[in-house]
Amino acid sequence: MNITQQPNLKPYRDIDPHEVVNLYAHVDASANKGSLVTITEAEGNTNVWQNANSPATPHLDVFGPLANTPSRAYANRYEVTWKVKNAISGDRPLGLTLYDVRELNAYGEKLIHRPRHERFENDYVVSGEAVPVLVRGFVKINGFNGTPGPNSGAVPSASQSGFVDVTNNPTAVNNVGKFLSTPDADGYAHFKLEL
Repeated sequence: MNITQQPNLKPYRDIDPHEVVNLYAHVDASANKGSLVTITEAEGNTNVWQNANSPATPHLDVFGPLANTPSRAYANRYEVTWKVKNAISGDRPLGLTLYDVRELNAYGEKLIHRPRHERFENDYVVSGEAVPVLVRGFVKINGFNGTPGPNSGAVPSASQSGFVDVTNNPTAVNNVGKFLSTPDADGYAHFKLEL
């Protein structure tokens, strides 16, 4: 079965909170939960507040008595400097994302201006925020290539970033886990992530 949908997770999850890493932001402004990710950037100094999305110092106007006077009126948008990206074949994956990365909600409203509980209810994080990444546990996923069955292995996809390819070798070197079931009517299968 080839799933043409994007990676996703069903609500069923059996995970230990200690097996979730919440230190990395996704490099893309849009990513689906259930995407297999790998570390791409990790700065050493996390004590410095990064201000990548704001101008250094905007000016009030160009002419007149306030020419080139700093306005000091800009908004800081905090951004996590450690980053992950969707994994492809050959990458060493960190795990599966548990939240979607989004800028807008279903109504086209910017999530950064929406109440925080709306984002948590829908499993969203705004780009630049840390996205929870599961490194070990049981989930129900889609976003795989091939037909899984009990004890089928999974490796990072060679054709689609963030997806997994089903293998018949559950002990392959780049194996990220194993499937525990065949796909259901919605195309989701039980998956044991083991990183």
